[in-house]
Amino acid sequence: MNCSPGSRFEDITFSNLIMKNVTGPIYMGISERRSSGIKDKDLPPGSLKRISFSNIRITVATPQPLPDAAFQSAYRPGELRSCIVLNGFGANYIEAISFSDVQVSYPGGGTAVEAAAEVPRSSGEYFEIGTPPSYGLFARNVKGLSLHNIRLETTATDHRPAVVMDNTEDVEILGFSARGYQEGRSVVRARNCRDVLISAARVLKEAAVFLEIEGEKTGNIRLEGGDLSKALKTTRLHTGVLQRSVVVRN
Repeated sequence: MNCSPGSRFEDITFSNLIMKNVTGPIYMGISERRSSGIKDKDLPPGSLKRISFSNIRITVATPQPLPDAAFQSAYRPGELRSCIVLNGFGANYIEAISFSDVQVSYPGGGTAVEAAAEVPRSSGEYFEIGTPPSYGLFARNVKGLSLHNIRLETTATDHRPAVVMDNTEDVEILGFSARGYQEGRSVVRARNCRDVLISAARVLKEAAVFLEIEGEKTGNIRLEGGDLSKALKTTRLHTGVLQRSVVVRN
């Protein structure tokens, strides 16, 4: 779902879906590129808001060449390891997005270099941003994100966090379960995020850190309850994050 200037994607619901062996499972982005054939330069920014996903089961696959194909396909890095992506940037924000009762299995295989990569500030096809820095969900420039009863897993070790949020605010994560790895940097990474509540979270496999927080614009992050016993550390605060902006309650 790529929203170009002048376009509106609002009040849409997706539910009761099974997606098997897919790449780029869910992608939403606001693009600054006009649709082909449209010459008007004064179009308003695209609008992408009030979109909900519920009762969905997804198996993400690594693409493989078809055995009977007459030629071999070349795959971009963004096709090899893809995830759910909400891609806003600059002055463009995605608003009021909710996921409930969603389970996703990923192939894994992400590296530490990929975990630290910056996502290009552009939007188009899902693979154009390259390999996401998270294996499960990447959200940037989102206002109003709800994750309820979400389970994210991988079949192989992945050094990337399950969830990465960048410049995202008004976030509610309730009943969240995800696999982490001691080799990885964290299960959830939040950069310059505000008004975030994480409650009843579970770490499914031993992880180095559950919640990694960075960015001087961070504010009002709350972590409450759940089972984080498999995380060696509950939180890691980077330089510039004020201790009082993060509250942890067991």
